[in-house]
Amino acid sequence: MEATMYWQYWKRGWWVLLLHLSVNLICVAFFVPMVFIFGENKIGYYTGCGVTALITILPIAGWLFELCAKKAKRIGEVKG
Repeated sequence: MEATMYWQYWKRGWWVLLLHLSVNLICVAFFVPMVFIFGENKIGYYTGCGVTALITILPIAGWLFELCAKKAKRIGEVKG
């Protein structure tokens, strides 16, 4: 692997880290209030988190990924 390829992967790693951090913060923003809504009802909490993940968090995560992927240049792309 050439040195320039290493730096491309290194730079991409920071974008991936930022994407993961963003998605985790979105999960916190949605899941923490559910603790107060459902209290001791664990089945309701897990069901609510699952439904919330399917309806809101997964589409938001996909949208964030597409934003990052659209602006990123493909690593190892053949030039010519």
